[in-house]
Amino acid sequence: MGEVRADGDDNVKYMPIIMLTEERSERVVQSYLTQGCDDIILYPSTVRLMTRRLRLQVNQPHDYFETSTYFGPDRRRGETGPGHPDRREGMASFYRHIEIRRDLRGGVKILSSHTFEPQATDAQSSEPQVPEAQAATLI
Repeated sequence: MGEVRADGDDNVKYMPIIMLTEERSERVVQSYLTQGCDDIILYPSTVRLMTRRLRLQVNQPHDYFETSTYFGPDRRRGETGPGHPDRREGMASFYRHIEIRRDLRGGVKILSSHTFEPQATDAQSSEPQVPEAQAATLI
């Protein structure tokens, strides 16, 4: 999977990777997600289910993320709603969010791409901080 996700051709890099497995352990499923799988289908399965899951991969937007240690689909998909923490908050390094759409005739289209740099906190800032009361007297 790493070679596919590292490919220079967007049609290869963003191709859907769907893992078929009989293994139902959470450890194995997490391993596939960490490697960049777009979907996991537990086997045995029906043709109807496989067809439905394949259709989910085309003609609609998909979020991909790139960090220093990961490139692949949004691993948080399906984990939304009230009270769900945004795991990107407070990240210590950059990440890039890419929104794509796969089309069977036209290939992959990049809809948007945004790079986010970590914000330095006062403690991390290399510039000395002047207390607000003292700053007022310097003006």
